[in-house]
Amino acid sequence: MDSGCARSIQRRFQEILSAETANQPRRKDRKRCGKSLGPYQYVRNPMIIAVVTMLIGEALHLGSHVVAVWAVTFLVLNHIYFTLLEEPGLVRRFGPAYVEYKAAVPRWIPRSTPWQASNG
Repeated sequence: MDSGCARSIQRRFQEILSAETANQPRRKDRKRCGKSLGPYQYVRNPMIIAVVTMLIGEALHLGSHVVAVWAVTFLVLNHIYFTLLEEPGLVRRFGPAYVEYKAAVPRWIPRSTPWQASNG
C-alpha cells in the first residue's frame, strides 16, 4: 500500500473517531444517556435480538437442534450478562436518565411505538 493511500485511510479513520454521534463515551458529558435513537427507541438490546432472530431462523431453515440450543444458550448468557453486569454499570454511569429509559424500553421484546426521553 502506498503512503498516499495509507494517509487517506488514516484521515478517514480520524474523521470517523471525531464524528458527532448520539453516544460518545470519551466526551466529558458522560452523564448524558445517548441510547434513545434508532432501534434503541424500541428495545434496549437490538443487536442481540438480531443475532437471536438470525440463529432461530437458521435453526428452522436447517432443522438443526444444535443451532436452536445455541440460540437459547446465547440468549440466556446475554440475559445474565446484561442483568448482572452491564445494566447496573449503565445505571451508575447515566443515573436517572438510564433508569427512566430502562423503565420505558423493554430489554428483549420491542415496543410498538418509539420511546422519547422526557425533557428533564
